[in-house]
Amino acid sequence: MLTLCDPDFEKKLLVELQRQQHLSLFCDVVLQIEDMLVMVHSCLLSAHSPVLLQHLGAAPGAPSPRRQWRIDLEGVTPRGLQTVVSFLYSGEVRCEGESELREVLSAARALGIRALE
Repeated sequence: MLTLCDPDFEKKLLVELQRQQHLSLFCDVVLQIEDMLVMVHSCLLSAHSPVLLQHLGAAPGAPSPRRQWRIDLEGVTPRGLQTVVSFLYSGEVRCEGESELREVLSAARALGIRALE
């Protein structure tokens, strides 16, 4: 058996997903908190969160290219949500202080992101 392997596969994948998310390409979920909308990929959300996997799996059918799932969030701050989404696309969290860290951990708990619990 022969195996071909790209040692940078995971990094390249994350970089490309970050690029697509930044350009809102193929993003099929809109997370809304207050007036802020965050475009994300459902496959990334469902891979990181059993809560969102269940929520998205219970939604009626996959959205068409012109339609998106919309999830209105409560109990999280815009800054906490944005930092958690950044984590999903990078595997890294950077907080300016304890207050922001609490917001991020609260958002992660609300979204069921186990890697940040």
